[in-house]
Amino acid sequence: MEKWIVLISSILLLAFLCWKEIRRKNKARLVFRLTASVFTVVSLYFIACPFSFQRKRDPSDLNTAILLTPGFVRDSLTKLKNIPAYSNDRTIVAENKNVKFIPDLEYFSRSQADINKVHILGEGLNQQELEVFKNHKLIFHPGTVSGFSAIHWNTNIRSGEKLSVQGYFKS
Repeated sequence: MEKWIVLISSILLLAFLCWKEIRRKNKARLVFRLTASVFTVVSLYFIACPFSFQRKRDPSDLNTAILLTPGFVRDSLTKLKNIPAYSNDRTIVAENKNVKFIPDLEYFSRSQADINKVHILGEGLNQQELEVFKNHKLIFHPGTVSGFSAIHWNTNIRSGEKLSVQGYFKS
């Protein structure tokens, strides 16, 4: 919707609400009711036309890449906007349209010589794959947390009875 239409509608709504409050017989707390009306209309305006701004790309992100591995959390990508994302896993590339496929990490490392910082998201790389990026600054963002994800035990135990603990552990 055009911003000027929303602005004119908001001004008209505010004028109507203020006029109704001023004409009201009970003038007690008039200032508070007018303030509430102004706050409400301004809030509605910003819901219709969200406040936004653009900023220039951070110079430190210019030579940065994101490498997605299995188990990465999608929410961690929101912090790393406007950085090109790559993966050597075909399923990740198929599920995410902005991710480019890398068939060979060593070739990628040599061909993209200007990249000096790599964010690795997910479960990470094995030792051989990490050797490829030995001249890069690596920042690891772990995916799903390893350790106990669910646990259950019998809550009522009598003396001499076995304690039975069950759960899920991811290492």
